Amino acid sequence: MAETEELIDYLESRAGDSLRAVGKYSGETCSLEYVRDDLAHEKVRDRLEAIQANITWSWNPPEDSVLEELGPKSASLQVREAAVILHLPAEDREGVIIGLEPGAASDLTSFITDCMRYVGDTSGVD
Repeated sequence: MAETEELIDYLESRAGDSLRAVGKYSGETCSLEYVRDDLAHEKVRDRLEAIQANITWSWNPPEDSVLEELGPKSASLQVREAAVILHLPAEDREGVIIGLEPGAASDLTSFITDCMRYVGDTSGVD
């Protein structure tokens, strides 16, 4: 996996104060590599562990020939009311999880909110 410190430097310069946390995982093991100073380290670590525990089934569905035609997956994204979570798979069962403030993806979250108006209940979308 690429140097995590270099990624964190890039994220700090690109996302600024919107960067909350960066974690990496390998198999069942995960480590919190960066936490913004104003956040509770333990709480963020617990969130990272919960996210990592669910990655295999919710963010890495089995690939089939139809999906393979689209090319390899480079990232997965969860947009939540209070966070944007980016998953960057590196290798089989390895990757990086990045937590951002919702405002870091304001164009995307606004677009999703607009689309949800056509889909149904938007109570969970900000």
